[in-house]
Formats: sequence, structure tokens, C-alpha cells
Amino acid sequence: MKIRTHIRTAAELYDMSASSFAPVLFEYLLDQGGNLHPYTVAVSIQDEFPEQRGEVFMRVIAEGWQWLEHQGLIAAFPDGQNAGWHFITSRGYSARNAAGLAKLVAADQLPAHFLHSVVAREALPLFLSGDLDTAVFKAFKLLEVAIRDAAGFGMDKVGTALAQEAFKAEGGPLTDTSLEKGERISMMNLMAGAIGAHKNPHSHRTVVLTVEEARDMLILASQLIKVVDARRHALRPD
Repeated sequence: MKIRTHIRTAAELYDMSASSFAPVLFEYLLDQGGNLHPYTVAVSIQDEFPEQRGEVFMRVIAEGWQWLEHQGLIAAFPDGQNAGWHFITSRGYSARNAAGLAKLVAADQLPAHFLHSVVAREALPLFLSGDLDTAVFKAFKLLEVAIRDAAGFGMDKVGTALAQEAFKAEGGPLTDTSLEKGERISMMNLMAGAIGAHKNPHSHRTVVLTVEEARDMLILASQLIKVVDARRHALRPD
């Protein structure tokens, strides 16, 4: 494999973050196999870009290498005889390629125990497959369903109107009347705003998200579903 198959110019490489370059470097290392030395690898890659020489180019490669090492995908030999040499770890081989690496890193960024069980079951697999837009839509659809079921509403109430009716400050079936009125209004706005901001746009158009943005949205949906569960239990303790 050639780095230049994926990155056409040195300028493009300079513009990449370490986390963006690392998957390309990782596939290159997988193709090399065996023992790997950062300097040997860097020189070999530099030979693909003969128009570029110098410390800046080598630093970009070093940052990608360091990222892979930090993720536990490559590791240094512990003995002095192989000082400076590295190998691909079992975790690295489990990734197999750049797509597998992305999934592995995503799983580390969003462990299932961070999420409500229903979000972990139904939305997390979409997140791990890279379908971030659908994962976020699914998570907030699950929030909508949880509110409807807990409030005892029919299918005629949907979206933000559903959340507003369920948590309205006066007489909402899921409203916590022990809270001050301003707090009750805030909770209503939080539930309705979350569905309006994170479910509705994803049902109307393709929304481009980063992994970090999608991760945070799934955690938010999970937290709000936990609030709904708590209100359901307070009203109808098992």
C-alpha cells in the first residue's frame, strides 16, 4: 500500500489532524507487517513525497504514529535488543483496516454503560457502524416513545408538542410538582428542545455529524430517558 494512494499531496497531509492521518498510516503499517521502526517508516513515506523534505514532514508522521500508540494499536518491544522497534498489537490486528479502526475508536469513545439500556441496544450499533445521523435520530425517537408511553398518550401526540404536553408546568402527567414552577418550565423546555433540535432535523434531512457530536447526543438522549423513567416510577411504582 502507498500513502499517496489516499493522500495526494504533502499539503493535504499537513492539513490533516493526527486522528485523521492515523487510520491511513495504520493501513500502511498493516501492509508492512513484521517489526516496525518509526524512523524507517517515516523515511519510506517521505520517499513517496520527494518534493517534501525536512522536520515538519517528519513531525506529521510522528504525530500519527504517536496517536496509534496511544490507542494501543502499536506498541514498543520491551527488551533492549529491539529498542525503538514496534509491533502491531492484538488490538490493532482486531481492527484489520481503517474502517475497523474507526469502529474500535468509536466504541472506546462511547462505552455501552454510558447509555440507557434501550439506547445501547437500538442506537449504539448504528453509531458503531458509522451511521451517526441515523443513530442520533433513533436515540431521540426512543426518547419520544418513552415520553408517550410514560404519559399514557396515544399516537396523535408527537414531537415537541408531545414533550410539552407531558411536562407542562401545570397538570403535565410527567411533571414533578415538587419543583418550583420555573424549574418545571425548564424541564418541559429541555425535553421539547432536545426532540426539536436533535430528532426533527434528522427526520427531514441528512445532518453531517462528527463522532464526538453524535456521542454527546446519544448520552444526552440517554440521560433524558432516565429522567422519564424516574417520573414513570414515581407515578406508578412497581
